[in-house]
Order: sequence, then structure tokens, then C-alpha cells
Amino acid sequence: MGGLMSYGQEQNIEVETLSGSRTSIRIDSVPDSCPTCRKGIEPKYLGGKQISSTSIGLPKDRYICYFQCPNKDCLMVFLASYQASEFDSSRFFLGDHGVVMHRRNEVFTESVRSISPRFVTIYNQARTAEENGLSEVAGCGFRRSIEFLVKDYLLFDNKDSGADEEGVKTAHLADCIKKIDDERVRAIARKATWLGNDETHYLRKFEDFDLQNLKELIKLTAYWIDAKETAKKYDQDLPSK
Repeated sequence: MGGLMSYGQEQNIEVETLSGSRTSIRIDSVPDSCPTCRKGIEPKYLGGKQISSTSIGLPKDRYICYFQCPNKDCLMVFLASYQASEFDSSRFFLGDHGVVMHRRNEVFTESVRSISPRFVTIYNQARTAEENGLSEVAGCGFRRSIEFLVKDYLLFDNKDSGADEEGVKTAHLADCIKKIDDERVRAIARKATWLGNDETHYLRKFEDFDLQNLKELIKLTAYWIDAKETAKKYDQDLPSK
């Protein structure tokens, strides 16, 4: 693992199975061009993971493998799929490749990461989708991130008052927003939800606003949550005389 690989040559690569163990599979070839810079390459193999297995009732054994472009002006990471041969299950053939793993994570404050780690994960996965041209999918992800941020914050903010955790988890997002006591958080979260809903519905209500506006409102919601928690911390550490 980790060396440059030549196109058109059968070779063995190490991969991770569905159970988490390591094994070796024989592949027919590797991608011969980079989906980002479009140059012919001998890619660097980074690793692979099984995503389908006949042992659990799925029709084919399939693996997703990670490669890196060796060109110093590119160095982008991309994916390729391998599927077992119909005639020889020990050999795997190159299928689709070219999904670019271009990822620049949004950095959120420590308090936001602590309150809702899944919000941070979902937001950045949606951002990755957006950066790879999957804007229709990204919008749904950003909308989902709002739900986790709001509900996790509501549970966090009411942890000392015995909040109904299951009730919050199953409630409609709009109802949860109404229960937030900070007006700034409540107002911005409501607007973020409006634009987020537009990303999941057939018809848009707010046609003058787009994904960038949605992202700004989500980050503003996180900002006001962080501001409130930071102010609360100083109120506790530096009480009024």
C-alpha cells in the first residue's frame, strides 16, 4: 500500500472487509487518469473498503478504493469501485471512478462541537457534496444539520430541568425552535429552517435565496449558540460584584 501503481497490470491490493479485517484481492487494473487534472497517471493507492458481499445476501462482492493523483500540482484523492467477476470471484474488475474526495471542513468552535458533534459531521459532509458538484444532495444534508444542531442545543440548554429527551428527538423541528429561550438563536434557526426546507421540497418558497444563504444562516445559528454559551461561562467565572 502507498506505492505508485501501473495501469493495465493485474495486481494484489490490501483492503478492509465488512467485518473490519484485512485481506488481499486481485484487481485487473487501476484508473489511468485523474478525474481532477485529467492527466494520465499511475496513481498512488491509499486503501480500500468492502461495501457489498454475497455472504450477507447482496448480489456482488464490491470494494471502494482510494487513490491519489501523483502530479505535484494536483495531488487530489479520488475513488474507484471494484466488482467481483461473474466467472471468477477471486478477481475484481475496475468499474466507475472519478468521485473527487475534495474536502475542506468548516471549523466550528469548541462549544458547538461539544454540544452537537453530529451537526459538525453532517454539515461538513454536506459541504463535501457541494464542493464536488452535488448541490441537489448537499441542500438536504445542510437541512439535516440544522435539525441536529437545534435539537442537541435544546437538550443541552435544558439538561438541568429534566428535558424530555425522546420528546425532543421525535418532535417537529419548528416546535423545537419555539422552545429555545434565546431570541437571537430562535429567530436565525427559524430562518435557516425555512431555507433548508426549500432544499427538500419540490417547490421553493424563497426563490431569491440559495445554498449560500442557507449556509450563512446555519453558521449564524451556531455563532449565536456559541456566543450565549461563552457569555454564560464568563457570568459564572466572573460574577457581578
